[in-house]
Amino acid sequence: MNKKIFICEDNIHVLNAIMDVLSVTGAELIAELDSTRALERMITIRPDVLICDIEMPIVSGSELIRLIRKSEIFKQCICSRYFGIAQWKRSIHVSGSQCIY
Repeated sequence: MNKKIFICEDNIHVLNAIMDVLSVTGAELIAELDSTRALERMITIRPDVLICDIEMPIVSGSELIRLIRKSEIFKQCICSRYFGIAQWKRSIHVSGSQCIY
């Protein structure tokens, strides 16, 4: 059974680039542009991995991961956030997610 990777990114161009890079993994890729819908969709889909942008309107990537970590459903889900600015490194590691720079 293929792994499911859920990608939440509010910029369609960045989302498409991430999808292109991850397409070689053979995993099922699920995309979401709207961070307010991400948690609801993840509950239905139950992905193995979440990759999300830190800076998204309304629900940030950091908040999305905090919400996920509160649920037993996602206990085994690997969560990773990304952002290109060094000052975010500390907040990324403090919340318990991995970081892609």
